[in-house]
Amino acid sequence: MLVFGYLAVAIALSACATAESRPHLSRSEVATLADAQARHDLHHTNIAEYDRSIVQYHNDKHSWYIGYRHKKVPSTWFDVVVDDETGRAVVIME
Repeated sequence: MLVFGYLAVAIALSACATAESRPHLSRSEVATLADAQARHDLHHTNIAEYDRSIVQYHNDKHSWYIGYRHKKVPSTWFDVVVDDETGRAVVIME
């Protein structure tokens, strides 16, 4: 009987860990948010002239990362980070 109690606790804990590690937003939602924020912040930039990198989720930071690199001038780039919990997007240019 005690073994079943430990098993139930182990299953419950693993389910909680799995639920917490899953992102709230989908990749397509993140791409839409990132594109919209880039258009808003970079008024005179045509983002159609940029290649978008693969949308990556960082579980430890609960955020998404997307890189944009200019198709004709690869040294021109910017990044967008999207908070998975709030959906807030920030454009980063260095």
